[in-house]
Amino acid sequence: MKKQLLILATVTVVPFAAIHAEEGAKAEAKKPNLEARFKKFDADKDGNLTKEEFAKGRDPEKTGKQFARIDKDKDGKVTLEEFSVGMAPREPKAKKPAAE
Repeated sequence: MKKQLLILATVTVVPFAAIHAEEGAKAEAKKPNLEARFKKFDADKDGNLTKEEFAKGRDPEKTGKQFARIDKDKDGKVTLEEFSVGMAPREPKAKKPAAE
């Protein structure tokens, strides 16, 4: 009886574990490669992004605000660490309940 329960549990659980692992791999593949993006922006390859490098080929007003938000230490350049934190996908904000 114990052997039958063990087989039944294995047959039931293993497919679900495989599905969950596959979903995790798909989600990981969808994440942006922030280090590669950073290196693409870093034209002079000094390990920092200037506002000009960050904005090249993009809307300067929009990217100026974004650069200011990402540049946490306000030194006029963005490190890979600042870029990774600032450009990481954000969780959607929870909707506020409607006022009654």
